[in-house]
Amino acid sequence: MSHMLLTAFEAEHRHCRALFLYAERLASSGQWDEAQRALEEFVRALDKHLSAEEEMLFPALEAWYGGPVLPVQAMRREHAEMRALLRELRGAARARDADEFDGLAETLLIFMEQHDAREERVLYPMSERMLADTTRDPDSVRGTSDGR
Repeated sequence: MSHMLLTAFEAEHRHCRALFLYAERLASSGQWDEAQRALEEFVRALDKHLSAEEEMLFPALEAWYGGPVLPVQAMRREHAEMRALLRELRGAARARDADEFDGLAETLLIFMEQHDAREERVLYPMSERMLADTTRDPDSVRGTSDGR
């Protein structure tokens, strides 16, 4: 993992948000076919981003800290919640249910903004410290190997 990867994650936050807002704009103007295509593009981009964090960033942090890390556990839960909201949002788009779509879209947008902010304020700085401190013994973070 590198500093460039963390920068890429932050850029993906902005890219995903832009894709989402575009899909939302199309839906709110009643362009449901286009909105569904744009929503699927957003879903693919977001899933790629979430999977990359789950497969690269989270395991690296947990390995560094020697086990489960509270912020990582919280982010995993939030990723699952976002995926559940996306399933509902896709259903509302397929049903062309403007009221349901609007409510879910607002919920998801707020959730994503808060989630991204937590990652960028807490998780990514933790990752930066890990990357910067390549000589640190992981036992010094979690205590000695005999449990002290």
